[in-house]
Amino acid sequence: MANELRRQLPATACQGQAKTHYWPKCPDGSIFQFLVCHVCELECTNMDSLHQDHQEFELKLVFPAEKLPAIEKFLRSKGALKRQHLQAAYIDTDDFRLARAGIALRLRKEGRQWVQTLKTGTSSNFARLEHEIVIPHRGGGIPAWSLAAHAEHPAGAELMKALVNTSAEGLAVRYSTDIWRRKAHLKARNGLVEYALDLGQIKAFDSQGTEKTVPVMELEIELLSGQRSAVIAHALMMVKRFGASIDTRGKAQQGFTLANGIQSIPPVRAELAHFANSKPSDTEIISTIVQSCLAQILPNLSEINAGINLYDEHLHQLRVGLRRFKSALKILALNHTYMTELQIQTLEQVFQLLGTYRDSNFIAEKLSPALKASKGPAIQLEIMAPQKHPSTFLRAKPFQELLLAIIALGNHNAESSLPNSLLKKRIIAMLDSTFRDTKKQAAHFKTIDDLKRHRLRKKLKFLRYSLEFFGDFCQRNKRSKYLKVMATALESLGNYNDICVAIHELGPSVEKHSQHWFAMGWLSAEQNRVREQSNENLKSLYSLKKIW
Repeated sequence: MANELRRQLPATACQGQAKTHYWPKCPDGSIFQFLVCHVCELECTNMDSLHQDHQEFELKLVFPAEKLPAIEKFLRSKGALKRQHLQAAYIDTDDFRLARAGIALRLRKEGRQWVQTLKTGTSSNFARLEHEIVIPHRGGGIPAWSLAAHAEHPAGAELMKALVNTSAEGLAVRYSTDIWRRKAHLKARNGLVEYALDLGQIKAFDSQGTEKTVPVMELEIELLSGQRSAVIAHALMMVKRFGASIDTRGKAQQGFTLANGIQSIPPVRAELAHFANSKPSDTEIISTIVQSCLAQILPNLSEINAGINLYDEHLHQLRVGLRRFKSALKILALNHTYMTELQIQTLEQVFQLLGTYRDSNFIAEKLSPALKASKGPAIQLEIMAPQKHPSTFLRAKPFQELLLAIIALGNHNAESSLPNSLLKKRIIAMLDSTFRDTKKQAAHFKTIDDLKRHRLRKKLKFLRYSLEFFGDFCQRNKRSKYLKVMATALESLGNYNDICVAIHELGPSVEKHSQHWFAMGWLSAEQNRVREQSNENLKSLYSLKKIW
């Protein structure tokens, strides 16, 4: 794992100063303390841009416009005195097959030189396979692109897979960028990174042939050598000093949405995690489940923070991703891997804030339309004040610092960990215990109180997320059906919880608004119906044998 996380530069490239360092164990074992310990003084180096075939690791940050002068001043103080003009064209099919597969094929003019770049995704949220070649070209216009040039690179195999049954004539320039870049190379003890401040715009033509543009103002921090923690430490510094925030939307993605006339990509839902090895080490287990959570959290977060208007489902999926991470923390504790109390507090605060949007959406989007369909009077709920856009706290420093700690956790090479066999046994034991406990409570679902029903739902969610993390430990021929039945049970339990919350919110207003009695009566009847439905769904779930 250590070899995977570091890539050495030749000694002559930086006068023999590029070295690999390992994190010492901090007293409380927290990942956030790791970051604090290793944000050392930054030092600028004069190195030419290195165009290598590698798996890149980078973080992209956006920041308030008023911070731009300060950031430019900071980079100039580190040697970034000149700006480079970059003009790029992105190649794709007419149905954007590459973009939909997470692949970017780009031709970019760098000074007088044209460079063709292919980028494809990896199992990590921040690491991408990248292959660059110089394209000889003279004269105006863009050069012809070459798919064959990537044939011997792993990224080329992904490209060919995405373009199966597609002729070269089906490829064309779909969107372009015009960027002025300011670069600097900075180093800390554990690595060398490249800062790239991009200012400019993305251009695309919609289906009617009208040119549309979107501005670009972003900062990318990419690992050149050393450990990934170097990038994370530098990003943490930018969050603290300049109020920066993480943004996973690449230029290709923004070009895709612009060309298709849509505001955002669809909400990202959870997917089953898979281990690269049939017998994963404990380090791989930890990294995989954290990356699985980040794969849901960060894309939805980035879309919300971009200021989209219709964000309800993105917000819901963000909350699911955070809930999955809360479940992951219980599993990580089996390996004695913890976060700080402050980080847990921030996680809980943000989760609760997101919950207020969820509760208000139920009343506005489900209860009110249902009452209207039943010819009932409209409800007035003064106690639920209008909600601000969630980006107001999702961009805030505490949450951004928490995200960087989670990213570090997913990219950390643990020094002290349990043997693989012991960790897996502890995971299975935890699944068994949760299964027995929830089965016992489900058998008395109709007689227990609502608080115990809520706790049952939370435990069942933990079991579901755990099975999504450890699906490879399950009987694959039975996994799909089991998860489907579990999802049905959880959906009805979620509906029951929403009704309970609505009753709680409406209760204080009944005396002031007599028409709310109708809503309370409707909710009471619906509560009884959904309780019966939930009971039947739980019976169906526990009639199945466990699959792990």
